[in-house]
Amino acid sequence: MLSHSLPKSPNYLIGWFAAALLGALWAGATPAWATPQMPGIGALVAASPAGQAPARPNVYDANASPETHLLRPGLGLGLRVDLLWKEHRNTDLDKDAPDAHTRIRPRLTVALHYQPHPRLVWFNEARFTYKAELRDEAGTRRTRRQVLLRNSYIALRLRDKGWSVRAGRQRIRDPREWLYAANFDALRLLAKSRHWRFHLAAGRVGATPSERHRLTVMTDLTYRPKKRQRWTVFAVLRSDRTRRSDHRIWLGTVTDLKPNKWHRVWLQTAAYLGRAKGRPLFAHAFDFGWSVRAGGRLRPFLTVAGAVATGDSNPDKKVDRTFRQTGLENNRGSYQGAVKFHYYGELLRPELSNLAVTTVGLGIRPRKRWSLEWVYHHFHQYHVASRSRLSLDARPTGYYDPLGDEVDMIVGMALTRRAQFNIWTGFFQPGRAFTRHRAALVTQVELSVTF
Repeated sequence: MLSHSLPKSPNYLIGWFAAALLGALWAGATPAWATPQMPGIGALVAASPAGQAPARPNVYDANASPETHLLRPGLGLGLRVDLLWKEHRNTDLDKDAPDAHTRIRPRLTVALHYQPHPRLVWFNEARFTYKAELRDEAGTRRTRRQVLLRNSYIALRLRDKGWSVRAGRQRIRDPREWLYAANFDALRLLAKSRHWRFHLAAGRVGATPSERHRLTVMTDLTYRPKKRQRWTVFAVLRSDRTRRSDHRIWLGTVTDLKPNKWHRVWLQTAAYLGRAKGRPLFAHAFDFGWSVRAGGRLRPFLTVAGAVATGDSNPDKKVDRTFRQTGLENNRGSYQGAVKFHYYGELLRPELSNLAVTTVGLGIRPRKRWSLEWVYHHFHQYHVASRSRLSLDARPTGYYDPLGDEVDMIVGMALTRRAQFNIWTGFFQPGRAFTRHRAALVTQVELSVTF
């Protein structure tokens, strides 16, 4: 990782944008590569573990691996270029202190798979990122280059159908990224039948020094009696090998039902147990929602959702009743739109801890890969506290529990078959829990081209 001063000329950015636009035009004019995907490659490389629904078509995910195409028998390559512009304003909620923060990030993702045998695949994925950050309040400019190995694992199919083992660095995530969405150095077992799916993984988060001594074990069992129904039980264990008294366990269930193509209902529950910092843990949380879509030319949809996580009214008590997520979560998903977003708020992006969130969303989806959504969130502390896990530079006073309200807008547009344009915006109005009451704003624009 390197750092140096930001060049005065933006020519390096113009070059990135020009290349991406040319790629978008080329992708739109050229059909899919003549060589098809390798038969059976999805079962070894792209198949989701039990409890993870396969990636839904026509829902864009910037963190997904690029699709690979055959260069020759047994060897495939995939490329994606992402260009992102993001700006935060007034995250300290103070009108007297300018604190605009702008980030420009070109990124190249390269995926490569090698299949020497029908039952064996070696999959690799790397990201090359260049970040340019500008901060108004200090007048500082800095850049950073980063190379990240996201995937490098061997997948072995044990039987013709249903059983496989993966070893190495691999990105593991649950469908709503509520439990984990991280790159693990892990060993995984995946098994599935017609209605049942089982997943077991053990390892540590890769390329993260703070996670070096922390072991993570994840398992889940899913029953799918029908295509649109999913019932899951899960368990996650995280243990610090340097601290015998630090082990945390999450036990819970996930229900995701689609009785027809118009309605969707989900419920996720979790209990938080174990021991941390010398105190026993006993807390819980749940997340629920209902979404309905209408027909017609615009295909409008409405979503009502909520989430609650317990807090501790008295930190001096023996038992800690504050719920914590695993620390590996991303809290990203989609309701009925064409692009994923942070469903607890694009600006606040809170960890679900000592928090209650009420959400109402309204959107339209005139095409399969085009959507426009407005999402409203109301945030409330479960117990009044001066500490919060929010993406803000301001802290609550600890006297009042209303944290505030946020309105997000999410736009997703497929320009061509291989080019995607997205906009995420968030506007947060602080509540009585803060002494400063100036609104905060975040805007993020992204252009992605897959080759």
